[in-house]
Amino acid sequence: MVKKHIVSISAPKSWPIKRKAEMFLLRPNPGRDMDTSMPIGIIMKDLLHLTSTTKETKKVLKDGKVLVNKKKIGEVKYPVGLMDVLEVPELSSYYRLILSTKGKITMHMIDEKESSVKPCKIINKRSLSGGKMQINFDDGTNLLSDKKDYKVGDTLVLELPALKPKEHLKMEKGALVYVTAGTKVGVLGTFEGIKSFKGGQPDNVLIKTKDGTIETRKEYALVVGHNGKSAISLE
Repeated sequence: MVKKHIVSISAPKSWPIKRKAEMFLLRPNPGRDMDTSMPIGIIMKDLLHLTSTTKETKKVLKDGKVLVNKKKIGEVKYPVGLMDVLEVPELSSYYRLILSTKGKITMHMIDEKESSVKPCKIINKRSLSGGKMQINFDDGTNLLSDKKDYKVGDTLVLELPALKPKEHLKMEKGALVYVTAGTKVGVLGTFEGIKSFKGGQPDNVLIKTKDGTIETRKEYALVVGHNGKSAISLE
């Protein structure tokens, strides 16, 4: 039987919460990595302070006043994940969930125009009958496409809520990269190349930052722009 709550002191370290304020916290519904997501109920009450109690949050959600990726969310345990967009139309408020350089989940305020796009990293793809290709993204969504130049590691900037590709950001030298996990989480820099290892170990990538070149796992690198310009705001 799945527990409805988690003990606050056992919550992911990425959750920016007061662990001694409450003994139990909402457990997010399955579907997203708990280290890079939070239940919308906690975000509304404890991060954005848009509601005072979980009961109040439930009512606001039930009334359809909150959207995630342009879709109404009615479940208080719905997991809002990395790069998702949360908006409250009545307040003209728009936020994107990102990670700080301290590895903490942050609701970064954005404008209305930017709220209509979301960058998604390609983690897998497979051929289907009829010449179509199924593209699988890091957030669990997928897309059918007839384009052959989409590669694993690349990013597609998708229009919300239709998930229609707006921009293809390749993982190539000079691309702007955002680190999503590890000791260099939250760092933004320029992709320099891949450092391969023998014996089947995962490849690492080299990223040039304002403080020098860093190395991190390839799976942690999310391409967010090119020519020094990001498709989304991160600061």
